[in-house]
Amino acid sequence: VSLVLITRGEGYPAHTAHTLFCWREGSPAESFSYELEGTPCALVYGGDRITIPCELGVRFPKEEGFEGYCGVPLLNHNQSVVGHFAVLSKEPFDDVVLCETIMRIFGSRVETEMQRAALDRDRDALLQSLQHTRDRLEQQREASRAANSFKSDMIAMTVHDLRNPLTAIISRAELIVTYLSHDIALPQQVRLEKATQSADDIVNTSERMEKMISR
Repeated sequence: VSLVLITRGEGYPAHTAHTLFCWREGSPAESFSYELEGTPCALVYGGDRITIPCELGVRFPKEEGFEGYCGVPLLNHNQSVVGHFAVLSKEPFDDVVLCETIMRIFGSRVETEMQRAALDRDRDALLQSLQHTRDRLEQQREASRAANSFKSDMIAMTVHDLRNPLTAIISRAELIVTYLSHDIALPQQVRLEKATQSADDIVNTSERMEKMISR
């Protein structure tokens, strides 16, 4: 053969073919892209196996200079055409059956390799997505841990700040009970004044605590 092409279609439906592998006159050649319209490759991208043993340039003027053509579609795992495998010859094909058999065998191998490569890409993309998800969850876990730590610190500070006023309230209440008792040797007027002062202290301390809670 004079030209071997393994291509991937571009567009949906495919209107351009890009060569993944090109072999010309016995040597690997640079990749290139070409429009499918007006070529036998367009029929292959439609899902047909095409064999034109001779006069290719007559049926498809774009292929002038070539006599024989054989192409098979390449399918993905969803059985959709994603590319094609084709050979072109400057000489007519003498044995069409042999040509089609060889193309079918090698086409199946190429198709399998392309599907494997696609699955590898899907696997890598999935692993990358899982890694991003894991990183995001780790960041959320760290943020939640920091928030819980901050909340715990705030609760501890609040408990500490409220404990002092409560202690003062309890102490002042106990003093009131003592001052109102007849067991201490103080004039009644003095005891009432001290009890009143302690009550005022309780009110002031309670108001301060209320402001702390309101903040």
